[in-house]
Amino acid sequence: MENTCNKDCPLWKKYKENCPNCIESWWTPEGEGKEPILVKDCAPKRTFIMIQGLHNRLVGVEQSQEQQRNEMNGFSKVMKIFIIALKQNIITSYTKKKKDIATIENKNASNQIIKFSRSDNRGGIQKDF
Repeated sequence: MENTCNKDCPLWKKYKENCPNCIESWWTPEGEGKEPILVKDCAPKRTFIMIQGLHNRLVGVEQSQEQQRNEMNGFSKVMKIFIIALKQNIITSYTKKKKDIATIENKNASNQIIKFSRSDNRGGIQKDF
């Protein structure tokens, strides 16, 4: 972090050390064990510098968000296909087990097997002789 107040500023030339825009602040550099430093800032200049830094961070966050959204969009399509296939597999498996159980339970004394007809939408019964 550098001082933004300098001798080229017209207000500095006019007011010297008593510039109304000059603000002194202590900043701690990133990292362990570093000593805080005193920074003399011109408030309007420092404000614009900080806004630019925040803007750059915001742009980075937006890009990251868009990238994650795009990745999730592809993932959600794959998950939808997986769920549809899983539902079809469960329904097929359930229907097959139900037919097997119905076939075993419906044997009568003369060894006739009662089967459910797929063509009969009302769930009617056909006898297989």
